[in-house]
Parts: sequence; structure tokens; C-alpha cells
Amino acid sequence: MSVRLDWLSTRPWCLGVSVAIATCVISWFVQLVILGVIVPEWSDGNGLIPGQDVSGFHRVAAAQAELIALHGWSAWELRPNGWGISGLMSAWYVITVPAPWSLVPLQAAMYGTCVAVIYGMLLELGLQRRLAAIALLPALLLPSGAMIYAQPHRDVVVFFGLMLAIQGWWWLACIQRINNGWAAARLAVSGSALVFIGFILSWIVRAFSGEIFQGLAGLVIIVLVVFALAACMKYRRLSCYTLASPLLVLLVLIAMNQFHSGGHFSRYLDEVDTAPRTDTDMADLIELEGWLPTSWLPSAIDDRLRRYPVLGNISFRVTAMVEPLSTRISIIATLPIC
Repeated sequence: MSVRLDWLSTRPWCLGVSVAIATCVISWFVQLVILGVIVPEWSDGNGLIPGQDVSGFHRVAAAQAELIALHGWSAWELRPNGWGISGLMSAWYVITVPAPWSLVPLQAAMYGTCVAVIYGMLLELGLQRRLAAIALLPALLLPSGAMIYAQPHRDVVVFFGLMLAIQGWWWLACIQRINNGWAAARLAVSGSALVFIGFILSWIVRAFSGEIFQGLAGLVIIVLVVFALAACMKYRRLSCYTLASPLLVLLVLIAMNQFHSGGHFSRYLDEVDTAPRTDTDMADLIELEGWLPTSWLPSAIDDRLRRYPVLGNISFRVTAMVEPLSTRISIIATLPIC
């Protein structure tokens, strides 16, 4: 056992690849054997747990993949039915197979990358390789972890994006302790790119995660400024590399803020349907029974309400009352004051 742990802990990528392979096998076993053969009554017929968000994610993704196959990529939407994970899944279904098991290798790769990043961080903090590997065993052995990687859920994408961002912030922080211009430039470019890519991926599947990333970036800036002041007091001088580290994090934070507040998600919602709706039109638009996406609620609340199918009619009636009222208010606000 110790020899195996020593082999796995030689490099972070070794542990990440091993975890990715293990999660891939476990996910296929859960979807195809346990839910497909042993207890099919617990499955929705696609290897997914019925009554959960994952079942709806798959149905919407499969429907959009069929539209793309019929009409081309012009039919693709980023967030069909308000679900970014369904948009990503539909694109994957088009190039592979429209079944949840085809998404397993991609999810396993993301999960393995997350474990590799955490393992690398533990090594950087001075933890022994074997102890760091043992500390990460619960990520693979605990059954609750299978809810993240064994089902096509958006949490694994948010987890992956967050780990990319943490790795990027770590590389930007490492600029403070080097004195080589080319090395600093490589860390600056790669670190900034990882942070922004992780932010985009998480924002696609959970729009409100943009605020979380910006808050974490603010904390990172504070920590790096404290480190810069401590180095200045210790060495009685302030290096340009020490200043560049928090400045780069600040610039990436500004970019994230501009992207998140630039109306990208609002424009998508506006393009869905801006014409007045009737009962017949709304009945044709409903793809899934449940709470319909609205533009007058925060995305976090609106997303949680979609889990309750009985709220479908309530969503339509409340939206029918609120949206005309908001339209009248906006018209009155634009009238000239006499």
C-alpha cells in the first residue's frame, strides 16, 4: 500500500490521472450497472436519479442537441431553459453521443484536475507527499463525492473553475518571490489566463458565482498587499515584482467585473422572448414542467425555484403580472418632465 501511495504521490499529475480514471470507472458503474441493471427503478432510464436537477439538465441538453443536428449550430444557446450546464452538455452531445455516460470522461478529467491542483497546493505548503495523498482520499472514497462526478451536475464545473482560479492566483502570488523578468512574465500571463478561464466556466453554469470570484479576488489582493508591505519593512525596499503581483490580480478583478456586469446574461434573457405572451404562447414555450425562468428575480432565487414542479403555473401568473408592470414603470421613467 505504501509503495502504491509513493508512486501516486511522485507528481501531482500522476495523482490527478489516477483519480480521473477511478472516477470514470465509478461513474460508469453507477450509471450503467447500479442504476441501469441492479436497481433500474431508481433511475430515470438514462442512468440518472429521477427528481433531481440532473434529469432536467439531460432532457434540455438532449433536446437542444437534436435542434442543433436539425438546424445547425445557430440553434445552440448558452443557457437553454436558464441552465448553462445544459448548454455545455448539448454541445458535447452533438460531437459525441446524446447520453449522460458520454459526459463521464470529461467530468472525470475535470475532477482529476481539481484533485491534482489541491495536491500541488498541499505540497507547496510543506505537507509530506504521502500525507497529502492520504488527505485527498476522501475526495474519491466518500459516497457523497459521487454525487458531484457520477451525475452530470454543474457543481463539478464550478469546482473545476474555482481550482483553476486558485492555481492562477497562486502563480500570480509567486511573482513576489522571484527576480527573473521572463519567469515573472510567464507566471503573469498563465496565472491571469487561468483565473479568467475559471471565472468564465463557473459563470456559465452558475451566473451568481461571478460575485463569489470577485469577492475571492478582493481577499487575494488584500493578502498580497500585506505580503508586499511585510517584504518592504523587512528588506527596506519595494521590488517591482512585489508590486506587480497584487496589481495583476486587481486588473483581472476589473476584467471580471466588467464582464459580469456587462449585460451578457441580460442580453441572453432579452433575446429569449420580448413580445407580449398569451396563455397559448406560454404553453408552447414550456419545455419542462416547473418554474419558468424570469427576469425579475435574482438568478440564485430563480434557479432554486425551478426545482419545484408545482410552481409552474405560479411562475406564469406572477410573471404575467410583474413584467407588464415593470414595462409601464420603465415607460413612465422615460417620459419628459414638464
